Amino acid sequence: MQQYGRDNSHKLPDKLRAKTALYSILDDFYVDDYLKSIPSIGMGIQLATDVSYMLTEGQFHFRKWKSNSTEVLAHLLGDVDPCQLNPHLAETTVLDLHWDPLSDELFYQVSSYDTQHLNKRQVLRDTAKLYDPIGMLAPVIITAKFFI
Repeated sequence: MQQYGRDNSHKLPDKLRAKTALYSILDDFYVDDYLKSIPSIGMGIQLATDVSYMLTEGQFHFRKWKSNSTEVLAHLLGDVDPCQLNPHLAETTVLDLHWDPLSDELFYQVSSYDTQHLNKRQVLRDTAKLYDPIGMLAPVIITAKFFI
């Protein structure tokens, strides 16, 4: 994807938009998920359209879009089922990090334990499942590692 972004960035007529979209392709993909926070609806529509165009040239077609703005979703998804445009129904996960578009909050779901039957095997298994690239769960993971 990065190479197609580099190869197709010259196809956008505005150099600044092309550069912004290219840097977004290079920096904002995590495995196959595109994550980006944009300050305004217009900028979000513009950037998503540019990124999508550049990658479509390389046969990378985005299938799913999530946003907390129905305007952005309506523009990106076009003529689709109105249920998909309702951010209230669109809780989603990216790399095991959950996002609720209604409240615009990020959260993890961690198992709770019955302290009477807690063992190291359960804690080790559940701790290994946690992927925390930005360190939000450090207090939980450290406590679990001390227990282990």
